[in-house]
Amino acid sequence: MSRKLEIVYIYHDKCQASLNLLLELNEIKDKFSTIEYIDLDKDQIETSIDITAVPTLIVDNEKVYTGKQAFDFIREKSKKEVAIKQEQTSSKKKNIYSSLYLAPPDEGNNNRKRVTFD
Repeated sequence: MSRKLEIVYIYHDKCQASLNLLLELNEIKDKFSTIEYIDLDKDQIETSIDITAVPTLIVDNEKVYTGKQAFDFIREKSKKEVAIKQEQTSSKKKNIYSSLYLAPPDEGNNNRKRVTFD
């Protein structure tokens, strides 16, 4: 089992992309050992990393992902979890159609054909 990553998430609470990634990150937060949230609207930070855009992810204090790269990183990490959820959902699918009757366009005709979905 690989070790869990440490994440620093830098965002701005008035940036819609930041808020969208925040939701995605929170859905898979158990995949990381720690997540530190820094809201540039409220928090002051000193860093040697040039923050040019939000959202920004810093992974294990080494790799920096900004914008689309940050979304791609989080989505890659969540890909396995989504695949597992889809597999569980597909095994629990119910038939939404029990039987359907198809009738000819003539309204006076009561001849119906029964079609069943398996």
